[in-house]
Amino acid sequence: MNPSAALQSTVEDFLESLSQAPNASLAELLTCIMRACGCNEVISEDSAVDYDRVVDGLDYITEALKQNDTPVYPLTSKLPAFKHFRSSLSEFLSRLISSAAALGQLYTTDLVMTLSTWVLAMSSSPLRSFRHTATVVALEIETALCEVTASVEKEAEVLSRQKEGERKRKRGKADPTTAREKELENKSQEVRERRAKLSEFFKDFVDG
Repeated sequence: MNPSAALQSTVEDFLESLSQAPNASLAELLTCIMRACGCNEVISEDSAVDYDRVVDGLDYITEALKQNDTPVYPLTSKLPAFKHFRSSLSEFLSRLISSAAALGQLYTTDLVMTLSTWVLAMSSSPLRSFRHTATVVALEIETALCEVTASVEKEAEVLSRQKEGERKRKRGKADPTTAREKELENKSQEVRERRAKLSEFFKDFVDG
């Protein structure tokens, strides 16, 4: 099986689930991140989106884990099964963010908010497995967001040139606003909204 195809299929299944049962899907995603930290904790639907209690919840999990030996986690494991874990994690997160952007879910769901709230809190954990994994996840998400932003900026440039072309074509004429101009303006407004949302995402990660 092609690993890339399998990852894309997983992403598509997740995004479909996100549209139907958002809280359950986000809880499942967070539980997967916990597994990547070497933790067997299961994140509940209510806990996943209870942002005010994330830090307390992580403190509870951390205290429980402290009673055990430092967990072995995929990013540092020498087991053959985890040989390609780092690259697979990177590709999964990249595909998740880019696919969510293509479908519009990046801007209309709590995907990024949930990830940033939990991952940023985990990146300050006293447990190295949490700190290390969460930092890698955060950086991969930011990288993916940069790629989405570059695509949106390119789209904005194309629309700007198209609008300028329409203005030049009508120069000196008193014609009312055309359907094409309205279409371009609507698209430009939608792009501005996406740019603003992406700016918020970056601010959350950088401040965090």
